[in-house]
Amino acid sequence: MIVANKNGKPDIPEGLEYQSATYRPSTNDYILTFTEEQRKQFEMPKLDFKLALLQRHNITDDMVKAGLDQIQDFQQREALKLKWFESRVIIKNDPDLLAMAPSFGLTEEDINDIFE
Repeated sequence: MIVANKNGKPDIPEGLEYQSATYRPSTNDYILTFTEEQRKQFEMPKLDFKLALLQRHNITDDMVKAGLDQIQDFQQREALKLKWFESRVIIKNDPDLLAMAPSFGLTEEDINDIFE
């Protein structure tokens, strides 16, 4: 969520490119609109992400599934499986993605590199 800063302008992370910002008074926040090219800054099709994991880090879909199966908490495990197998895109700074990365020997920098 993008909120207004003290000057009433959108408090947008530095370097984030966007097409437009629309203010919503009812929630005191902004909706950002992105072009397809700009959207690549923070999300990518899941197939492209999986191929990058395989090509750059030798991590297969089966390895990710096995890692997810190791999560002890039933609801957390199943929620993460749904996100991995059912979503269309992978979000760059997704907290779950960043939390799972170290179990595959990946750093946040490795994840960021995939999105570049």
